[in-house]
Amino acid sequence: MAGNSSYSSSSRSRSRSPLQRKSVMPRAVASATRNGPRVVANRTQQGPLSPLISEDEIRKTLQEVVNAFMDMDVDSDEVQSLWDNAFSLRRRFRQTGFRLARCMRPERPLTRLAPEPLRPPPPPLLALPPPPPTKQEEAKAQAVVNWIGKLHELYQKKLGMDRKTQKQEIRFDTEKKPGNGIHQLMFQSTVHAQEFKAGPFVGDECTTKKAAEHSAARVAVESEFPHFREEAQAPTEPARRKNRKKRAQSSKRDREESQSDSSESEESEKRVKTEKSD
Repeated sequence: MAGNSSYSSSSRSRSRSPLQRKSVMPRAVASATRNGPRVVANRTQQGPLSPLISEDEIRKTLQEVVNAFMDMDVDSDEVQSLWDNAFSLRRRFRQTGFRLARCMRPERPLTRLAPEPLRPPPPPLLALPPPPPTKQEEAKAQAVVNWIGKLHELYQKKLGMDRKTQKQEIRFDTEKKPGNGIHQLMFQSTVHAQEFKAGPFVGDECTTKKAAEHSAARVAVESEFPHFREEAQAPTEPARRKNRKKRAQSSKRDREESQSDSSESEESEKRVKTEKSD
């Protein structure tokens, strides 16, 4: 009975028309990818074959069936054998739980990279010049010491009482300089005088013309009158603070004087009492 059933199934498959055989092939492909095959890595690339079927093997088998089916010169028995191979492959695919084998690339041994040569340290940055003082800083410096006035005062003392300083004897020449990125325009002054020993003197670049003249006057004072250098560099105290100190000192003297007077009066009273007792 088993032999008859196998014979009948093979005869039925042979008696099918080409259209019926063509309809079987898509169902076989659809059943292979019905629920989405699960891909499992096959790490045994060499040695015995894995029981899992790869996707490339399925595609190759089905492509052979299609090519033989479309080629009219191929014998029907050969086409049937290809179909049998496809169905046996499908049975294996079902037995493995519809899992696909995926060949992984062979693991390469880790190669030790050569150490990179040490890079030389970067060159040190050049020290940038200090930024020019702002207008507020220049105004604050001018408020402490009036360098132009101090230069005229010391210059007159140097001349003595014999003659007075002429109007144009101390002259300031101011030049405009290009800006440094922060300020668009800068000023630099040079002071000239007849009685200078080492003049003329050039000041720093400033943001205003007046500040440039004060800077040149300061250089002249520090060079021509060194005895005033320390005194000029020390900031002067405001008048209110000076008045407070004077009042504090005077009140202290008053207290000391009152204490001394009271002590003298007490001593005089004691002497009077002793004289009366005697």
